[in-house]
Amino acid sequence: MAASSASILKSGCLGSRFFRFHFRLQIEVIGAMLAIGGSMPEKYRATAKGGLAATPTGKL
Repeated sequence: MAASSASILKSGCLGSRFFRFHFRLQIEVIGAMLAIGGSMPEKYRATAKGGLAATPTGKL
């Protein structure tokens, strides 16, 4: 019978490597988003200052 994902993740080495990998991946993604967002002109960023956010419903 196949082991459940939870039991595999709870096991020492595999679980630890799994979470380290995903944490490192999240840090890389956040870093890339920050770099790209910082290099974009503000009018193209999701700033909640225009577009649908500027409509009456968006201001609620």
